[in-house]
Amino acid sequence: MYACECIGKKPPDSSQTAGAVYDMVWTIRNIGSAIWKEGEYDIKWLGGSDLSAEHTHPLSKNVAPFEVLEVSVSIRLPSDPSDEVQVTRWGIVNDSGEVFCKFFHAVPSTHPPSP
Repeated sequence: MYACECIGKKPPDSSQTAGAVYDMVWTIRNIGSAIWKEGEYDIKWLGGSDLSAEHTHPLSKNVAPFEVLEVSVSIRLPSDPSDEVQVTRWGIVNDSGEVFCKFFHAVPSTHPPSP
């Protein structure tokens, strides 16, 4: 059985500086009974706001049940300040192509850089 829980994310969902570039890191726990296999499973962009140049990342290690994985994706926000909510959705895809773990990052607004 495949299952996960997102137990943390950095930075938290909050307003960001327009044009900011940063690594979004989710901490994911395997709460299923299957081992997630390095080289056979991928982290994949599932839709929403397209904030990353790369949409697929190979799993960086095997993750046994109850182990934790840190997933990192490089984020680049639009350069113009906006009150439009940006939500990028990601997931883990197994070797059968099944998306079994979903997580997201939301930026409610972007503001101009500080002078």
